Amino acid sequence: MNMATPASKAINFTPKPGMMIFTNSWLMHSFTRHAADKPIKFVHFNLTVIPAPQQSCPAPAAEVI
Repeated sequence: MNMATPASKAINFTPKPGMMIFTNSWLMHSFTRHAADKPIKFVHFNLTVIPAPQQSCPAPAAEVI
C-alpha cells in the first residue's frame, strides 16, 4: 500500500499537519475512521478555467502610484 505503481488499485496517505492533497475530481477517494482526538478537516472544492469574456471597450491604463 505504500509503493505506488501503475498497477496500484489503492494508495494510502498518512496526513501531516498542513498537508494539502490535490487530485482530479474523478479520482475516487474516501476517508476511514481514525483514532485521533481531533476531527479530520476536509475541504472539497471545484476549480474551473473558462475563456476571458470579450472586452467591448479598451481597459483603462493601470494607475502607477
